[in-house]
Amino acid sequence: MALKEFISDVYIDDLDSVKKYELSPGMVNEEDEKGFTALHWNCFLGETGRNRLEICKLLLESGADPNKRIAGDGMSPLLMACESGNDKIVELLLLSGADPNLVADGSTPLIQAVTSGNKKSVMHLLLFGAKADAKDESNQTAIEKAKEYERFDMVDTLSSR
Repeated sequence: MALKEFISDVYIDDLDSVKKYELSPGMVNEEDEKGFTALHWNCFLGETGRNRLEICKLLLESGADPNKRIAGDGMSPLLMACESGNDKIVELLLLSGADPNLVADGSTPLIQAVTSGNKKSVMHLLLFGAKADAKDESNQTAIEKAKEYERFDMVDTLSSR
């Protein structure tokens, strides 16, 4: 029962309630019925709520695994943060050891950041070693995705790598 309440508090962006739990690596890495951890949910909802970054910091400080994958599609917190467009969470995850080249659900964090239109996330990923030439399930690179989505400022950034 405590896991469900804990994840619910993360989901609704309730920092004060999240701080009341005795957080441990076991608790913050425990999966709900969908296979998500609290960090997955927080990153998935990254652009909603005003406490997402602080909750992310708290979860990581408590031992949350930034590379933990969801069974099935293999999504990681970093991929979810890139998809949701929160560049501050992307940077924090990378600083906490998230793999910028982890492929899941047929995509890479860099390709997700390009398609979401977040140039700051693209820059963070490149600085942490994301491979601009990695391909997604449709055999496209981040540069090709940037062209497809008409993100021409990103094409220049990616081409210089």
